[in-house]
Amino acid sequence: MRASNAKIFRVNANDVLNLGRLEEAYDDDRAAIASLLTLACSTELRYITALREGMRDNDLRAVSRAAHSIKGSASNIGALQVSRVAADIEDRAKLERWDGIVEFFEELERRYAELTSRVAEYTATVV
Repeated sequence: MRASNAKIFRVNANDVLNLGRLEEAYDDDRAAIASLLTLACSTELRYITALREGMRDNDLRAVSRAAHSIKGSASNIGALQVSRVAADIEDRAKLERWDGIVEFFEELERRYAELTSRVAEYTATVV
């Protein structure tokens, strides 16, 4: 794997977890939303593990599949930063380009940590 000219990560504080769509879809049922967020985070963690294994094995197809799954899962819950970084990884893998993937993966892990922190804060407020 080579160093890269990875693009600058787009950061918007609201994109860590944008709950607007979920609150509307679930009619502000905070318990249901908290349950969905917890499930999504555990699912994304499994995909992050699969992505890491794909990188370790130099398997761009596995990297692309895992990144695609993360992108979709994150987008569905409004975790736009995680989704965007996963999309960047998927794009590189589909182009069969390792350059940038390691850096994007490190950014993905940071964004995922921020997401899980926000989810924990949200679920703590659910009575």
